[in-house]
Amino acid sequence: MEENEQIDAKIYKENAIVIGTFLGGPLVAGYFFAENFKTFNEPEKVRPTWIISLTTLLCIILIAILIPEDLNIPNQIIPITYTAIAYGLYKSHQEEKAKQLFENGSPVYSWWKVLGISIIGLFITIGLLFGVLSIYEGGTY
Repeated sequence: MEENEQIDAKIYKENAIVIGTFLGGPLVAGYFFAENFKTFNEPEKVRPTWIISLTTLLCIILIAILIPEDLNIPNQIIPITYTAIAYGLYKSHQEEKAKQLFENGSPVYSWWKVLGISIIGLFITIGLLFGVLSIYEGGTY
């Protein structure tokens, strides 16, 4: 990718990744990271990013299903945990390259796009959750 193409390519900022991940889950984090990796001209990192985010989502769904009902865990624990992990991954794998692009004038995605993708990710996650619940409970949903 040429230098001019990188400047024109948009990027998801740290706050967008954190808020989008909290609202939409690991799928949204995977999407934001994958798009940033494309902008950074690191296409070899896109597929592993998707594999990790899908695996994480399925693990979270299974954990949520298998947690006993009598175990009193605050609802926010799971989203806060995966959001904190996404934040740490951004800091360690994307922050430096993002800063370089910002300094070169690269635009960022709008909050409307972040919100839209987060809502879509949330609906996909809810659909997967009900699908797994339906299989796990023998189709009672």
